[in-house]
Amino acid sequence: MNKCTICDCDFSDDDGVVGTLGVIEVEFCNYCLVALEDMLGQKKELEKQDEPVAYINVEQRKLEWAKYTFWETPTVVNLPKIPLYTKPQTKEWVGLTDEDIEDCYIEELYLFAVALEAKLKEKNGYK
Repeated sequence: MNKCTICDCDFSDDDGVVGTLGVIEVEFCNYCLVALEDMLGQKKELEKQDEPVAYINVEQRKLEWAKYTFWETPTVVNLPKIPLYTKPQTKEWVGLTDEDIEDCYIEELYLFAVALEAKLKEKNGYK
């Protein structure tokens, strides 16, 4: 018989797992093992950067969870769904090459600056 490290219940070899976490010997019954796997799975889900947690569906006036959960929210205007993330979305900044700068060259400095800004926005996915 084994004794679960978490809940202290007795279980047989077929009803759990015996092993080590680093240098610590552990024994988990199936219930606690499933709970640990679920907890780790939730942590991995939270760490994913490129998947939204929820969407604001302004047209239907709802906040929609990415996992089929939603509640009604009042809105004023009709807009497309807006993704919500658990972490800020990071994107590597893309600078201009000499060729990009030459493409933007205009005699007047102000127009040159506006053209540079437009080129940077284009290269970094901004509208």
